[in-house]
Amino acid sequence: MKKLFGALIFVTTILLVTGCSNGKTEENKRDDSEVKQEAKAEESGKTRGTLKEEDYKKLPENFKKYANYTAELSGKITDINVGKGQALIMLNYDYTDPSSEAMVEVKTDKLKEGDYVQIKGTIVDEYTDEDGEKQSVDELAIKASSTKKVDFKEAFAPTKREIKLDQKEDHKGLKVSLQKLEIADEQTRLYLTVNNESKVEVDSKLDFSKMTVGGKELELSKHRDHMELPEFQAELKPGEKSEGVLVFPAIEQSVTTAKFEVNPGRYNFDIQFDPFEFTVNLK
Repeated sequence: MKKLFGALIFVTTILLVTGCSNGKTEENKRDDSEVKQEAKAEESGKTRGTLKEEDYKKLPENFKKYANYTAELSGKITDINVGKGQALIMLNYDYTDPSSEAMVEVKTDKLKEGDYVQIKGTIVDEYTDEDGEKQSVDELAIKASSTKKVDFKEAFAPTKREIKLDQKEDHKGLKVSLQKLEIADEQTRLYLTVNNESKVEVDSKLDFSKMTVGGKELELSKHRDHMELPEFQAELKPGEKSEGVLVFPAIEQSVTTAKFEVNPGRYNFDIQFDPFEFTVNLK
């Protein structure tokens, strides 16, 4: 995708436009009815429709099929080329897969690399080059009509339900407090504080923590390094505390209770700490 940026001369000389490519390949060929529908939609200023949820999974390989459809994507800006009043961004819309990217033209110059955004716009399969010639787009590209800055959670796993908690346990001066539980369609987030009031330095990594729901034991979610959420510091000296978030797989709506086993001090050899166990009512 970086190569695509190098091939484009930005803002005044290149503008993404809706429409279909003059050349047809066997892989991306569309029938005449689709082409006529696209052209009619372009003339009227309307799109061919709005993508359905199941269509998004097909986008990377079949984006030309959805040219001139309205799409909504959220993600992280991995690259940006800024012009006056607008910008061309590379948007990663799946943090578990770095290759899931779209080129998006947005009507703002207030964004930067690393920002999270929600965009709504029209899928395009052409752009106009500096000579005024239409060129086929080789990757998923969108001309955004609206852009909103958000955070990681809003972009990738919006909170559907929040449960406030006030559960605490003290093991030999090491204290763990549960503050809240956030439930999203994509993941479950447990917010807690680890406070070291013991007399020894404690390893505060919680890599071996677990969640049990419906009789199934679930480990921490993968790809935690790509989630911009509060993280626990690696070690706690006496008198120090750390706040962070544990991320587990999503919970099904039918589940009524979740049990959490939190394991700070796993690598501590001066004092052995038993697991901290908590039960949360989801009703």
